[in-house]
Amino acid sequence: MDNLLTIIIFTPLLAALIMGFLLKGSDAAAMKNARYLGLYGTLATLFVALFLLAEFDRGDPGFQFVEHHAWYFGLSYKVGVDGISAVLVLATVLIMPVVILSTWTMTHRVKELMIGLLTLQTTVLGALAALDLALFFVLALGSAVLLVLVIGVWGRDASAAAATKLALYTALGGAVLGAAMVAMARTGPGADIADLVIHNFSTAPVSVLGFAIPGGMQGVMLIGLLVGAAVWTAAWPYHAWLPQALHQAPPVAAFVAVALVAKLGAYALIRLGLPVFPVAGQAMQPIWLWLAAVGTVWAALVALVQTDLRRILAYGFTAHMGLVLMGILSATQQGLDGAILLLLAGGVVFGGLAVAVQIITDRGADASLTNLGGLIQRMPHFAGLMAVFVLGLMIVPGTGSFAGVFLVVLGAFGAAPAAVLVACIGVPVLAAVGWGMYRRAMLGELMRASLKGLSDVTPREALVLSLLALGIIGLGLAPGALLEFTDTTVAGLLDARAAALAATN
Repeated sequence: MDNLLTIIIFTPLLAALIMGFLLKGSDAAAMKNARYLGLYGTLATLFVALFLLAEFDRGDPGFQFVEHHAWYFGLSYKVGVDGISAVLVLATVLIMPVVILSTWTMTHRVKELMIGLLTLQTTVLGALAALDLALFFVLALGSAVLLVLVIGVWGRDASAAAATKLALYTALGGAVLGAAMVAMARTGPGADIADLVIHNFSTAPVSVLGFAIPGGMQGVMLIGLLVGAAVWTAAWPYHAWLPQALHQAPPVAAFVAVALVAKLGAYALIRLGLPVFPVAGQAMQPIWLWLAAVGTVWAALVALVQTDLRRILAYGFTAHMGLVLMGILSATQQGLDGAILLLLAGGVVFGGLAVAVQIITDRGADASLTNLGGLIQRMPHFAGLMAVFVLGLMIVPGTGSFAGVFLVVLGAFGAAPAAVLVACIGVPVLAAVGWGMYRRAMLGELMRASLKGLSDVTPREALVLSLLALGIIGLGLAPGALLEFTDTTVAGLLDARAAALAATN
């Protein structure tokens, strides 16, 4: 099918348009219809994506299902997927029905919420498949803007301030990333990503305020790419928007932020940072690996002293993203495989924790650990399912998080052993975070009389949590099933990087 990828990208948007034009009213029946149309739109996208899975050639390291249509003003629509982007596309279409199911109890402007989520799915899928810099940037920025709107409209009392802060960070990250991409297109062969990967960018010396930038012009553009991507992935030290955003956001926005939007920044580094700027990447590698290591430990320690479940989620996610960046920047097969695995596992773990927080607060309980305790007495099934997500946060063997971190450590150790050892300090700290959170919220006797009226999970809630829990366990027990898709592409990417480095020596 020549236009299979375009169908996958735009099916959610088609469902959103149908909903916008055909669904009327705001009564209970209209809300129910909006929810089901949103669910059916994501399931239809998943169904079409199964054809991509069936036809994808795992032995081909290049781009497949490529579509290219020239637009006006030098812009073009060019999409395609290789092993890395195919895995991320499939993960997105798998998780979106779960995202929609997690909104079932929301009653405020349900139709608009479904339209926003479906449109966001299209922008994320389009960014992951984009083979044109301008197309990637516009769609990735669109995803972040939609997240801002969801937080601002459906968030808690102080959501406007959180949305404003996220908007400012989005603008900052977008400006820096956009400037780097403009420089890439102007000094390189254009906006075609496939052409940029094989272009040898200048390494002529460049100084800023008397300081020589490692890698010359490559270094300048790589710094812009890294800073912009770090803002969007909420990596330290550009993570400040995340704790406030997740504290004020509706749980579905937290779910979307950690499972979908944040991975676009990491993907940009994999797609552009490593193959396009090999000389600068090698020169700056120790610095960035140390920053990732420090960020991992710092975020884990901050998470350890939090008492609000949402803030624990935010800082725990930043710690995980530090390990993801360490795997990417290691520029090794094991490191990149681990980063991709951890990127997906982290999205499921923290997405599941966001849903768990929603289940607690929907029953009138507080998200503060000081007001919880003994929930296992009233919600035993919920406590059992939440344990899986806590194990993922703790990076316990058998979870996708552990498999990813293990590969990251193996891959990055040769590049910066001291930095890796420092980053490993964050792992037992995260284990303490997870255990402390679970012990205080779930175990023991009921701490407050108001908790005695809490009911256990409904069948829908159990289904949502179970599907996510299966993802964590599946990635942990059978990571090879995912790496079969990515190994050939990662190897080809690293071979191209090695050849570029050899050509400059």
